[in-house]
Amino acid sequence: IRDQPRSRGRGDVYKRQLFKMWYLACPDRREPHELVVNGNRFKGNANAYAVSEDGIHWQKPDLGLVSFDGSTANNLLPMGRNGTEGIGVIKDDLETDRERRFKAIWWDHDPDSIRVDETGMAITCGPEDGLYVGWSADGIHWQEHAGNPVISCFTDTGQQLVRDPRRGIYVAFGRLGEGGR
Repeated sequence: IRDQPRSRGRGDVYKRQLFKMWYLACPDRREPHELVVNGNRFKGNANAYAVSEDGIHWQKPDLGLVSFDGSTANNLLPMGRNGTEGIGVIKDDLETDRERRFKAIWWDHDPDSIRVDETGMAITCGPEDGLYVGWSADGIHWQEHAGNPVISCFTDTGQQLVRDPRRGIYVAFGRLGEGGR
């Protein structure tokens, strides 16, 4: 997501161009790690945040929001309950509420609750597993929807979120399903 230029009369003058990226952060599974998000000890992955002025060179700002191996000096985001994956974020320029300018969708799941059949296909998930949604004023501090998960499901890929301005709704694309798709 790139912040848009500000217009000053003739032509566009860029006050600041800042690309923002939200992505999956996976701890090294060969070593034990402690990941604590919103007071919950995560068993899986987390979402992370980075910024760039040119889209090539990225910085991982020290957000100080999530404890990883006893330190909050990291760029991890306080989202989810057990382990998050597949975050999709949009900046909604049509949103009138500044507190909801950024929208996100992600899969939250307890890795221990996933069961697979003999072919390796997921056949069940836990009661809190599924697609979660949230919103933010700055893309860093997130408010989760009280009705999460909005869809109880298994997914093994990233989700994409778009706003359909004609119909005035949000649409998510992903690969969802348990025991098939």
